[in-house]
Parts: sequence; structure tokens; C-alpha cells
Amino acid sequence: MDNQSAPLLTVENLKVAYRAGKGYNNVVKGVSFELGRERLGIVGESGSGKSTIGRALLKLLPTAKIDADRMDFSGTDLLNASEREMLAIRGRRISMILQDPKFSLNPVHRVGDQVAEAYRVHYSSSAEVARKKTLEMLEAVQIRDPERVFGLYPHEVSGGMGQRIMIA
Repeated sequence: MDNQSAPLLTVENLKVAYRAGKGYNNVVKGVSFELGRERLGIVGESGSGKSTIGRALLKLLPTAKIDADRMDFSGTDLLNASEREMLAIRGRRISMILQDPKFSLNPVHRVGDQVAEAYRVHYSSSAEVARKKTLEMLEAVQIRDPERVFGLYPHEVSGGMGQRIMIA
């Protein structure tokens, strides 16, 4: 299988459980999928485990018990990846956009500053370069007048625009 057709992400028999008293409460049971170069949208009822699956893949559930037969991202074993390895992957190569992004954006900081900060963390750039890249990314996700939107606070943008900001 060549690199273009090999799965980018393979998840086999993912299980997530939280401690409950003396045992564990299973919240995700036996989820499996492969993902190529496309985007993946996970849909389901509220409380069905969609966000839990994403957070498990990103290793953002420190109190949960995560188990899988396989969790491989482009040759990296996510189950056994160190925090250092995850920092190189999270936000730069794998991201999760929640349905209501206002819970992901800090309400006291302008949205553009938050996108620029994320860029600077991953690319060690100057504030000027990060601002320029942020404006380009906002434009790439079809936000009209990115300069104006850069200066808005999360409560000043619609849900759809908030999702596009998170994609940027």
C-alpha cells in the first residue's frame, strides 16, 4: 500500500472508562474506524461519546482508562506516545472542532489573538508573522473581513463563524 492510500488514522476496539467507586464505568465500548486524507465528522446523540473519542485520541483524558487494540496515527502509536510526542501532534496534525466552539475559545481574549497564539506555539514565530498567518487562515475558511473578525471576542461571533475560527 503506498503512502497516499495508507490510512492516516487507525482505531481498533477503542474503549474508554472512568473510575466509579471501586470499578470503572465504560463510556465508549469497541469503537473502530480508519481515516485516510479526508475529514471525519462523528455524529450521535448528546452524551453518546463523540467528544470522548476525540479527547481519547488526543490523550486529553488524564483520569480515564483508555484501551484499544490499536490507535495509530501516521506511524505513531497514540496509546504509548509520550506527552512530548503528543505536543508535536495535537493542534498541528490532529485537531478536534466541537459543535459549539464557544466552549473552546477563551471568552476574555480576542479570537484572532487565540488563533495567533496557537500558531506561535506550533511554529515559534514572531507576533507579526503569527498575525499575518492568522489573517490568511481566517480568509481561507471564508471569513469575510478577517481584520475585523480578528478583533472580536467569542461572544461576538456566530456559532458557524466560531467553528470556522477553530478550524483556522
